[in-house]
Amino acid sequence: MNTDPTTPELNPDSLPHHSTEGTASIENPPPEERLKQNKTLKRMFRVLWGIIFLLTLLLIIRLWVLTPYRIPTSSMDPTLRGDNSSSGIIGDTVLVNKTAYWFKSPKRWDIVAFHSPQPEEGGPINLVKRIVGLPGETVYISGDQVHIDGKKVIPPPEASYLRYRQRGTYGVQDVRLGENEYYVLGDNSPYSQDSRYWGPLSKDKIFGQVIAILGPKERRTWLEYSVSEPIEH
Repeated sequence: MNTDPTTPELNPDSLPHHSTEGTASIENPPPEERLKQNKTLKRMFRVLWGIIFLLTLLLIIRLWVLTPYRIPTSSMDPTLRGDNSSSGIIGDTVLVNKTAYWFKSPKRWDIVAFHSPQPEEGGPINLVKRIVGLPGETVYISGDQVHIDGKKVIPPPEASYLRYRQRGTYGVQDVRLGENEYYVLGDNSPYSQDSRYWGPLSKDKIFGQVIAILGPKERRTWLEYSVSEPIEH
């Protein structure tokens, strides 16, 4: 034992005890508060999952059900207006229903969206034209009129202005359509590259029907479709 009174001893028993008075402590919240916090978290998760579900649903609709497309050219004027840089006109934005032909076949005068039968490098180009000839029919253009199986076709009331020019390789001869082939034409016949130039359109190229014009605002409308059958000369 150290007998020097000036030298302190060092051992466990000599360590000073600290008082806990005045120190802060962390306590668990009461059960009622914890229940309230859990409910808030659950509500936040429900809202978050709801937003995720809604965005996913909108994306699915956007990609595979209803998709907007812009019309850049004048081949479907005046039904669908294209860009006109000289007058500052912006082409129509149209809505395409991609489920339109899942359970039925296209009809005469339907305006359809399809992949070009003459794709450029980098993938297919999306085009829009009006169906005039149906599978199994023979199409011929003469005197600004379309003839189906030797009968003149009268355009529907909503497109009574339609006139078709006799041009292109497949526009100056009889064209017999196969089982799944369609004859499609642009409404603005003098300025449209269509079945008159590249022949019948295969059904598997068609991916939807144009059902509405979304913009510009003054052009917004649902498209009407009626059916007219061939009539005798």
